[in-house]
Amino acid sequence: MAFNHIAFKKENKIATITLNVPPSNWLTILMMKEINEVLIDVKKDESIQMLIFDQAGDKAFCDGVDVADHTEDKVDEMIDVFHRMFRHLIEIDIPTVAVVNGRSLGGGCELMSFCDIVVASEKSRIGQPEIAVGVFPPVAAAWFPKIIGLKKTYELLLTAR
Repeated sequence: MAFNHIAFKKENKIATITLNVPPSNWLTILMMKEINEVLIDVKKDESIQMLIFDQAGDKAFCDGVDVADHTEDKVDEMIDVFHRMFRHLIEIDIPTVAVVNGRSLGGGCELMSFCDIVVASEKSRIGQPEIAVGVFPPVAAAWFPKIIGLKKTYELLLTAR
């Protein structure tokens, strides 16, 4: 499989998806389609025993969903491919790991949070800044209470801290 927005490899029973459009590694519709294609493959491949998400570049794991895809003509497709990533991740029966070395914001934070383990460097900055522009992250709102509790979810989503 050849991809333009991610790199994918399988080696020693480990599959690695590298977000590969530095410096921000924005989740564009095209990148998310590529991720979904790989997740379908990983779900079917019984030889894979672990899935790792990492990043190209040293600035950001992922700065979130690309604002350019938040337009009236693209938003329905963007939401569909974005949500599909999380449905696939829930269905994967192997350990998933996010290796974060830089910013992980918005949709990138949500992608990271759906992994079983997050390994983050000291220079990582993780957050949900959507409230600063007056929007609410629905995936985080539904998922975060399960993993960090309701009060921490409110703090993170309503203050962007």
